[in-house]
Formats: sequence, C-alpha cells, structure tokens
Amino acid sequence: PDSTRLNLNLFRIIIININSLLFFYQVSKKMAEAYDKPVELDEEGQTEQNTDVSMAPTEDWYDNGAPPPPPSPPIKNPTDGSRRKKKMAILAVGVAVCAAIGLGLGFSLTGNNNDNNTSSNSSNNANGSDEVSTATTTSSTTTTKATMVSSTSTEAAATETMSTSSEEDLIPAMTTTTTTKAATAMDPVDVVATTKAMESVAATTTTTTTTTAAPVAPTQTEVAEVQVVEEEKMKEEVQEQEQEELLPTETYDAVIIGAGWAGIRAAETLLNSGIESILVLEASNYIGGRAKSINLDDTINDPDTNSSNIPFDLGCEWLYSSGGQEETLEARGFLNAALDNDKYTGTPLEGQFYQQARDGTVEIMEDVVEWMDEIWGGFLQFRENRLDELEGLSYAEAIDRYIDKWGWNDDESLQFLNLMEDASEIEYTSDSSQLDIGTIEFHPPGYTMKTHYTSIPGMGFGNIAAGYAEPFKSKIQLNSKVTEINSEVEGDGDYKTIVKYVENGLNKLVEANTVLVTVSLGVLKAGIINFVPSLPAWKQETIDAMGFGLVNKCIMSWNNDDDHVWPRDKLWFLLMTPEDETSGQWTTFFNPSRFKGIPTLTAWVGGDEAIEAEKQSDDEILNKVMNNLRSMFPSIREPDRVIISRWGMDENVRGTYSFPVPGRDFYDDADNLQRRVGRVWFAGEATNSAWGSTMAAWDTGEEQALNMARSLEGV
Repeated sequence: PDSTRLNLNLFRIIIININSLLFFYQVSKKMAEAYDKPVELDEEGQTEQNTDVSMAPTEDWYDNGAPPPPPSPPIKNPTDGSRRKKKMAILAVGVAVCAAIGLGLGFSLTGNNNDNNTSSNSSNNANGSDEVSTATTTSSTTTTKATMVSSTSTEAAATETMSTSSEEDLIPAMTTTTTTKAATAMDPVDVVATTKAMESVAATTTTTTTTTAAPVAPTQTEVAEVQVVEEEKMKEEVQEQEQEELLPTETYDAVIIGAGWAGIRAAETLLNSGIESILVLEASNYIGGRAKSINLDDTINDPDTNSSNIPFDLGCEWLYSSGGQEETLEARGFLNAALDNDKYTGTPLEGQFYQQARDGTVEIMEDVVEWMDEIWGGFLQFRENRLDELEGLSYAEAIDRYIDKWGWNDDESLQFLNLMEDASEIEYTSDSSQLDIGTIEFHPPGYTMKTHYTSIPGMGFGNIAAGYAEPFKSKIQLNSKVTEINSEVEGDGDYKTIVKYVENGLNKLVEANTVLVTVSLGVLKAGIINFVPSLPAWKQETIDAMGFGLVNKCIMSWNNDDDHVWPRDKLWFLLMTPEDETSGQWTTFFNPSRFKGIPTLTAWVGGDEAIEAEKQSDDEILNKVMNNLRSMFPSIREPDRVIISRWGMDENVRGTYSFPVPGRDFYDDADNLQRRVGRVWFAGEATNSAWGSTMAAWDTGEEQALNMARSLEGV
C-alpha cells in the first residue's frame, strides 16, 4: 500500500540522516583533535611542509629580483574553547546539510510514489535498490558520504567556509600546510573521507573565497626575524615622528660639550663670572674625560675616594708643577698626598736598559750612559745643526739621514736608535714617520720633568677631576652624546643655536645663547657632531690635517709584596730587542710601586703598535707583556689584577692627544682650531701650544669661558 511505501521512505530518510550525523560527528571530532595537536618538528627543527610542487616558490621570484609572496602565518593551536566552538560549528553545518538532504530525498521519493503508483514492481525494484544502496552505505562505503558532502548546495558550503574562517582562518591553513602526521590520528577511511570532503568544500567556494597557494611555510626563526624587522621599522617611524615634533626643552646662556678638564674648568669659570644658566653635556658615564681612574674598589672617578683606595689611571697620571691648574688644585687640597713625594719623577730615558740577544738571552746594559750621549746625543746635535735642511721631514726620515751621515750601521746601534724612536712614539702618541722633526726635541740628555705624580692612594687624576667638579655636578648631564649644533634656526627676529643630543637613547634638544665644544680632536675628525651650517673651510681643513695619536697601557698589580721581583729603586725599564718589528711592542715599563704601596708595573705602547694592539684580545696582549717581563725578570709571576686601555676604540675620545705633523705649523693649527665660529667656541688640549697636557685643556677652557661671558654681557 501507499502508506507502507511512505513509511518505508521516511524510515530510509531517518537512516540516511543518522548516518550523516555520525559522519559529521566523526569529522568534527578528528578535525578538532588535529587542530589541538601541537605542531611537530622534523629532525632539523622545522615544521613539516606540504610537498605539493604547486605550492613551492617559482624560480621567477628570485630571477627577477622580486621578493616571494609573504609567508602564511604559522598554525596556532586553539584553546579548548575554540575547539568546542569549531566542533559545534561543524556539527551545526552537518545538521543543516542532513536536513536538506533528508527533505530533498523525502520530496523526491514522495513524488516518485505519486507518479509511479501504477508501476509497483518498478517501485519495489527501486526500493530494493535503495535498500541495497543504504546497506552498502552503512556497512563499507565512505565514498558515498563524501559524495553527499560534495553534492550539497554552494550556499551551504560557503556558510561552512565562512564559519570556520572566522576562527583565525584555520581550515584554509590546514588545506595548504597541515602534514600527514596530523591526519594519521584518524582511521584510514576517515582520512580519505575528510580529505575529499575538504577538497570538495574548497572547490565549491571559489566564487566567494580566493585561496592563494602559499610558499613553503617559514621556520620559527624566519618568522621571528620578520617580526624583529617589522618592530624596528615601527620604532624608526615612531622616532622620526617624535623627532619632527621635538622642541627644545630649555634655553641656556651656555652649553658646554664635554666634561673633561677643559669643560669643567670652563663651567666653573662661567659660574664665577655670574653666568648661572649653564649645562654641561658629557657623552660618557663619568666626569673627567681622558683623566680616568679605575680604583681598587672598582669605582671610576670617585670624588669621595679615601687614602686606602689605590687608583690605576688609564689616562693622564702626571701634573706639570707650574701654571694655574697646579696652583688651584694645590690650594684646594687635591694634591696634599702628592706633595709628600718628589716633584721630579724622571723620564723613560733615565731608566734601566736591558738588551736582548738574538738567542733570547738578556743582560743589563751597563754602558747605557755612553750610548745615550754618543748615539742619541749625536742625533739631537745633528738635528739642531740642520733644522733648515730637515724642515718638513719626519723624525724617522731625519734619523735615516743621521745614520747615513755618521755610519751607525752596526746591529746594536741600530737597535738602540729603534728603541729611542719607540720611546718617542709613546711620548708623542704617533709613529716616528708622522712626527715633525722641526717641532719636537725628544728628551735631550739632562732633561728633567717637574711634575706631580697623582696616581697614588687617596688621589688619582680622574678622582681629582670628579672631586673638582663636585660643587657644580648638578650642571653636568652624563650619558648625553651631542650629535648636532644648529646655528641656523630662525627665532624671533634672529637666529638661535639648537644643540641636539641623545640621552640614554632619547633624542633631546636645548637652545643655547653660546656653545663651547671641548671634545677631543679625534671626535671632531670623526664627524660625530654635525655642524649646521658646515664649519668654514679653514676650520675643517685644520681639523683634518692635524695629528691625533694613540698611546695605551697595560697596568698590572700584585697583592703580595713577595711578588716584587724587579728593582725597587728604578722607575723605568726598557727592553731593547734584536728585531725592528718587536722593539716597540710593550717594551717600555713604568714602576710606580713605591707610590702605590703594592707591586705595580705599567707596560706602554704608542703609535702604530698601539693601533695594532687594540685589535688583540686582553689575553694576547698580556701574553706579549709577560714574555718581555720574563726575559728581564725570569721569576715574575702572573699579575693578580690587569687593566688594559683602548682609547682608540672609545667612541667618545678616539685617541689620546694631538701631535705636530711634518709640513705644518702646529701652533698656527692650534690657534685656528680654537677660533670661534659664530656662537660656537672651541677648547681643549689640541687648541693650545702646550698640547698633550691637562694644563693645556685647563687653560683653554678658562680662556674661552671668559670670552663667552663677555659675549653674553654684550662687551
């Protein structure tokens, strides 16, 4: 009967819907597990990739120089909440698909029954066929399930794609980057069905969603690198925007660049002249510049150091016992400890000389005085008698002429002259081939220096500098590197000077009525400070042409007095080696042990050898130093403390001090370097005739501060 056929059709529809629901439940369960599974790495630490050739980058991307398409984002593991949402979304779509299938089949079957009432046999055959089809579907064939999915309407498939893509677009990512590892968690039949279903869904949504085949997914390292680049770009954009909006924070009567001896002396002079509105910008994290004391307690330039604290000075150690600097520091008690010592500390040429033979044996040179008088004294006399003839030559060229003239061609004489050249390179910071013979007369016999040795307990040249600046330290701003001085900024009917600097990574601006530049000649040569407008040609030419050299120290100390195995009464030791290339490599030693109270030796190197030494590690340098010391003092052991300076690598100094070069008048150059440009003044050791000394820095800082004060007062 018809009612029986209708009931049978409804029964078939129910069976089909139940099977469909079970299928979608299995699909949703396995896909959720796949989503929830952590991304697995291969043996090389990279995510496994789909090896489909169509997804690989084409060679054209590299041949034409264009970058490949951006990589797809890495697959993320959803949270439990996201997993439930995805599963519910898939189930909901499954129910909707099943309902549509059921209704469609129901209407179709009902219509077939009405149209074919007279053909019961055919209907029975059809029903039998349906029964067989149903049985086959429920027992073995999952292909029918996939076909059912692929036969759904485009609207239903699009709805499924939109619902899943709203959760971080994970299904599209799975179609291109999910590995077979994730799929193997399912049963083999489910894997095939799931894959075909997903391909069918993707095919039916081409009108609403476009999926571009991505290149092989990037590794975690590559993703991190891309993120770093993007973050840097964002930072640069923010900094550029901030810089465009940056305005001067304050206006000062005087801005001083550099807190070395020139800068701090200028600051005090301005304050004493009634100019209170001042700011000192120092790029380093301490006051003192090239006066730098590293103390036994590891402090640097400590104004409150005590008599038990032993300083080791990487820069200046001696103070000339004449001039305003000595008088001021002595009057304020900074030199009290030094006054108990002799003002005369000797020169390297009055030390003890050691001669090393080619077989490595070393002996003291007993007749060094005769060598000094005859060979070196003869050269100085040769220089004095032929200054006009030697004008424009270097020390090295003059020595070569001296050797040719007097025939000092034996091995020992040549090595002694090499040692003298090396000692002069330490004193004047440059190779002898760059030192002007007309300006320099290096320590003739009988020459003495009257100085205070400041690197003693309770003192230290750097500590003294910090103590001197202590009363006005609130005017000094550390870690503030000046990058530009702009004197072309329009103000109210006039131009104003803006100083740009970086303080702890932040760009800042201040306005200045006057500016004093006290940075080293090395910093000026490097162009670290941008001058707007550019410096006049005569000023820039002077900066480029002047000499700025390098000398470094390897300071060693021992805790036990028993380690003092070298002569206590000698201040200097010089080692004369048999080879030219080794004669200047850490062969000059200063012995300040009696001043410091503990065994201490300082090895020196200057000129080209100092430049080469800065490329070496501390261990390499110490090894060379100790080899030379052991050749003179075989029982010496490794020091307990080692400090090695590298002034050339210090970006805030870039060397030690200036020197005269051949073919130029150093004193004219120093005057030109000191001359002001508009509202900008210059001071420092290179701007004074007493170059290479803190006394020169002190004097020029004071002089230019007085000039600035007069300018501010309208005089």
